[in-house]
Amino acid sequence: MRRRLPVWAGRAVAVAAATGLALYLVRVGLDDADKLASVIGLFIALAGLATAGYGLAPFPSARARTGSPAGAAPG
Repeated sequence: MRRRLPVWAGRAVAVAAATGLALYLVRVGLDDADKLASVIGLFIALAGLATAGYGLAPFPSARARTGSPAGAAPG
């Protein structure tokens, strides 16, 4: 039963977000909602680009830190 709680909570959050988005769209109109979505999408894309750049950054390997091949047995 405990494992189902996060699933139901996630579903409830998704339904609430979809409902809120639909209400917002109706209230402000399609044109303004489209403009806001474009700006939000820009920031999400920039965050993804920064994350990808961080993932591609070279980090020192275990070999460089220990002086031995990674996974090699000492001694």
